[in-house]
Amino acid sequence: MIPKKMTKKERQKTIDNIEKEMKQAAKDLDFEKATELRDMLFELKAEG
Repeated sequence: MIPKKMTKKERQKTIDNIEKEMKQAAKDLDFEKATELRDMLFELKAEG
């Protein structure tokens, strides 16, 4: 779950962390998790 109220700095840090997690999940061939993380990124970026 992504908190709705974040500062720009908090949002960017969260995006960076999710991107790292997503890349690791893809590297580990956990594509379902990578897809979930990608969707979270889309949501965060749309709000920003």
